[in-house]
Formats: sequence, structure tokens, C-alpha cells
Amino acid sequence: MFYTYLSAFLNAITANAYTPTAVQHYFVNPATPFNNTPSGLALYALPKISFAISFAWLLTNLLARRDRLH
Repeated sequence: MFYTYLSAFLNAITANAYTPTAVQHYFVNPATPFNNTPSGLALYALPKISFAISFAWLLTNLLARRDRLH
């Protein structure tokens, strides 16, 4: 079951230049990760601390989910 979740998670974070993912939107604006506005997704321009906090939160939730599914 965890591998199904992991597969869905990986699909959520991979995208191409034309369709940014909810995860990419989350890094820019955590309050509205499903906003489909493609502008302003310059992840390289985010402050490092902001990116680190968002990434840590996503990773923590992924690991917590793994623990609940095993």
C-alpha cells in the first residue's frame, strides 16, 4: 500500500515545463497549492529557508504516511 502512495506522490512532484504540479505550487504558495496560475513558479528565486521548510514538511508527511501504511 505504501508503494501505491509513493507512486502517487512521485507522480505529483514530476511535471514538465507546461504543467507545473501542485507540489511546485506548494513551494511558492503553501496556502494555495492547487492554483493553476503558471506565473511566478521560479523555484530558484525562493528564499532557501522557505524552500527548506516546505520540503521538510512534505518529507515528514511522506514518512508519517509510510509509517501508518505499514
